[in-house]
Amino acid sequence: MDTRRTAALSAPAGVLVAAVGIALAAVLTPLAPLTQAISELGAPQAPYSAVMNTSFVVGGLVAVPFAVLLLTEARNIYETAGAVLVAVSFVSLAGLGVFHIGDPYHIPAALTLYASFTTALWVHGTGEALAGETGRGLTTVWLGNANVFVWASWAGWRVYAPGLAIPEALGVSAFVVWILVTSRRFYNLGA
Repeated sequence: MDTRRTAALSAPAGVLVAAVGIALAAVLTPLAPLTQAISELGAPQAPYSAVMNTSFVVGGLVAVPFAVLLLTEARNIYETAGAVLVAVSFVSLAGLGVFHIGDPYHIPAALTLYASFTTALWVHGTGEALAGETGRGLTTVWLGNANVFVWASWAGWRVYAPGLAIPEALGVSAFVVWILVTSRRFYNLGA
């Protein structure tokens, strides 16, 4: 397998590692998504916190070659900036595994993760549109908008579901969809 294909698969692999870690931790330590945040599974007092925290560190670091691939394939300044923001989001994911809930750096890491991947989708999508892939670019921008919509909706409904787990999972889903589609595209280009 060539370097491009390996890098293309690194982000889906990282996402899978993080998702499996969340799922295992949630099965081993029940999560109440309507009242809790996903990060509570990684709290020091949670019995299986190492499962999720380790999966975040490993998943985030495993995904970084994908951002490097985006950077090397960038066709304009927007795609370059988008690639850097994607890298920041992966490093922030790893940071969430290091800085568990309750740590003073946890909230900055979480805010950086969500802000960086949302901004990455807007900026990279703009670059795709300017590079002639208007439909793909606009779809990418709207995936960024989807995360904002999820959090805005939650702000209006948090009285009924004050936990962060649902908006966290739904919000990051837009980024995961983009990762999977973009990864497949780069993997196929490596053929």
